[in-house]
Amino acid sequence: MRKIILVAMIVFGLAVVFLTFAKHSQHQLQVKTYFGDARGLRVGALVRVAGVNVGRVADVHIRPELKERAAEVVLLIQTPYELTIPADSVVSLKRDGLLGEMYVEVDIRDASGPRKSRRLESLGRRTVHKVKVL
Repeated sequence: MRKIILVAMIVFGLAVVFLTFAKHSQHQLQVKTYFGDARGLRVGALVRVAGVNVGRVADVHIRPELKERAAEVVLLIQTPYELTIPADSVVSLKRDGLLGEMYVEVDIRDASGPRKSRRLESLGRRTVHKVKVL
């Protein structure tokens, strides 16, 4: 009986250590972007870079003082590897198929600016925005 309890405690301890390190091994990047129309985007919607799911929409709310770009969208990008995004990347809202959910696409194809890996803010026109450092 003691051996079973000892083995269970060791397994539990190893699980706690593993989960602690697994959580800290996630790289995070927060991006704020502003749209004139959020087009029904919801918290939890996917964020994609080059067609790969890399995060979720953390928050969508109105900032009336910004007038033309009053819809503020906060993106939380989480990957098991460090993901850097060029400062002049383009952020846009897209629909997954004809009737699918809205998602956020970060387009890095034509970006040539310095790469950022911490907090970014994107500003721009309509639903396409240039990414800028906070």
